[in-house]
Amino acid sequence: MPFFADAMNEGAYVLVEFEGKLTREELEAGRWTAQKLLEASGCGKLLIDFTAMLRRISTADIYIFAESLKVFPPGMKIGLIIPLEQKWSAEFAETLAANRGICLKVYIDHETAKIWLLSGS
Repeated sequence: MPFFADAMNEGAYVLVEFEGKLTREELEAGRWTAQKLLEASGCGKLLIDFTAMLRRISTADIYIFAESLKVFPPGMKIGLIIPLEQKWSAEFAETLAANRGICLKVYIDHETAKIWLLSGS
């Protein structure tokens, strides 16, 4: 399976980690699995980790990704971890998400993203 998804820290958040050269269908399957886990746990925080993904991210991929997050309920807090070489996409992804009313912050390391996600802010 090209992704791992599970509730973490006793249901404090849902983590989805993607790896390998993913198709859009595999990315969608990971998002769908995260959605089901969030509904089952009643959790409002999601951490998505793309650091092990081998696929180059394009501007179109970022747009499609931001659009796909609209399925999550308003107020959902979403942290996204990307590889350092994709840092150029962080501001674009955050702006797209904000324009859609989605609370998304992009990071390049897991620990910083997790600290933000679990914080009260």
